[in-house]
Amino acid sequence: MEHDFDSCNDLANKMKQDLKSSGFFVNKDKSIWQPTKNLIWLGFVWDLNTHTLEIPSEKIQRFKNDINSLHSVSPTARQLAKITGKIIAFMPSLGNICRIMSRNMLMLISTSRYWDEQILLTPNAISEINFWHNNCELLPSKTLFSNNFLPDKIVYTDASSFAAAGYTVETFKKVVHKMWTYEEKKQKSSTYRELKAVSITLNSLMKYFHSRLVKIYTDNQNVVRIIITAGSMNSELQVLAIEIFNLCVQNNISIEVEWVPREENKLADFYSKIFDFDDWQISDIHFKYFNNLWGPFTCDVFADFNNNKVPMFFSPHWCPGTGGVDAFAYDWSLYNCWIVPPIRLISRSVLHLSKCQGKGVLVTPKWTSSVFLANHMV
Repeated sequence: MEHDFDSCNDLANKMKQDLKSSGFFVNKDKSIWQPTKNLIWLGFVWDLNTHTLEIPSEKIQRFKNDINSLHSVSPTARQLAKITGKIIAFMPSLGNICRIMSRNMLMLISTSRYWDEQILLTPNAISEINFWHNNCELLPSKTLFSNNFLPDKIVYTDASSFAAAGYTVETFKKVVHKMWTYEEKKQKSSTYRELKAVSITLNSLMKYFHSRLVKIYTDNQNVVRIIITAGSMNSELQVLAIEIFNLCVQNNISIEVEWVPREENKLADFYSKIFDFDDWQISDIHFKYFNNLWGPFTCDVFADFNNNKVPMFFSPHWCPGTGGVDAFAYDWSLYNCWIVPPIRLISRSVLHLSKCQGKGVLVTPKWTSSVFLANHMV
């Protein structure tokens, strides 16, 4: 490769002459001596206009035809190996998604006793096959040259036994926080929670990460391997890895994930150990009753994505789907508010609703000896 056409042409002529002088016979049908920015070599399209290594459309079509030839849910090991072999061959162009999204098929092949044995496809294997059939033409191609760009956003994530957290490195940090459900806290592994913390952070700050290069630091080495290298044999972890991949593709987010020692991740660790003692809510049955009586409510003023009653909600920290952080920073008159505040914020909520001249329903515990109930009883 050269910087301009003339230099490249001179170099090609010298190379051609050197080969002839050395006694080699040049195959004209397989040689391209005219400088070009786009050529097919080694089964890939080398495009110097976009600096990408792409899969030829004919190769993609043959691959899709092979998938279509799987007429049943019981192909032979040989047929399935043909599909996975082509997927792995796509790695120079598509990257590690080829390994991540073929794991279940490869597991089935490894359990077969002989090549012509029929295999019963599992739901996960069928999902992988459908993924490749529907997305093989849409997946972004890798660049020919390594990108040495500085990241647009830097993020640290961590997970404790009762919460996930993440934050952005900037003047005004955006802090993500989520309390674990009982199942996540008691029945999930530490790797699951650490990987989930990355997923939650990306989901929460998706609009800020759109079309950005995001550098993520985590103190769990398994998370780096699962996201960047090869996915996981564990089905739950594999699902999370795929969710992260899909989120990045849909929002044009490029991510780099790097391990850091725990002592360099202290702030994320601190946020993950914040226990939300104000995390209380009203049952769905009671909400429906009040919603029918005084609704429809258009904003859940104090919520998160675990307990929000309506799509629009404000949360104490960044979380997936939030309309904003800190409810008191917004004008409540724009909504019919469902207000279930922390106990310590009940009086402030009444004052803010009055100041905004808004409307809504405020729910408090029946705590007859409390100051707030005595002050605001009607």
